[in-house]
Amino acid sequence: MTICQSSLDYRLERVLGVLIQSTWFLYLSLSLVLAVDRLLIFSPINQALNTYIIVFLLILSWLFFALVTVVESLPGFGLTYATFLVWQHKKGSGPLVLFEVESYVDPCTLIVILAIYLLVVGRLIMIKLSSTGYSVSLKLELRILLSAVISFIYEFFLVTLNFWNPIHFEDSKYLYICLNIMWMIDSGIFAMVTFMVNGSVRKKLREILCGKKHKVMVLYVT
Repeated sequence: MTICQSSLDYRLERVLGVLIQSTWFLYLSLSLVLAVDRLLIFSPINQALNTYIIVFLLILSWLFFALVTVVESLPGFGLTYATFLVWQHKKGSGPLVLFEVESYVDPCTLIVILAIYLLVVGRLIMIKLSSTGYSVSLKLELRILLSAVISFIYEFFLVTLNFWNPIHFEDSKYLYICLNIMWMIDSGIFAMVTFMVNGSVRKKLREILCGKKHKVMVLYVT
């Protein structure tokens, strides 16, 4: 059911439900791989081995995406828009098990990602304090830490609200509206935080939108 009081076609609802669930797990997997990649940059492991590790993790992420897609496509599984306001797992023992598993997998994955970023910041601080000749700005450490913490707090609260509903709403429809808005914001939360804390990114975006000004030097010959 939409705002215009029109129902989704069954096949469209089925496809969208599978894509929503599988791409969410793909997002979590790729976020974890990105965190590991940043950690390996400052590790003493050989660069070639680092590349093999990341490629292997990327392959696992996409295989996991394919597995979730297949499972959610099975009869009785998948997400449904039956409440007319939010996507939910279908009723049944199978979807209930997946719901219970996801309620722990999601927050645990977010905690692991935050822990890895904290290790990255700690490694940067160690490099800065060492006498190896590396030059690392404290601003870089703070930007990474701030982006990771803000993204973690937002997404951890979102998945907690989605699975355990710690905040009491007098009417469940307000909860569903809140979840829908938060899910839409979540798709760009990391990019927004990076944009806010990174001056060079803001500068490049201004140059793209407003056009880069070029200085022209004019020489007068007499």
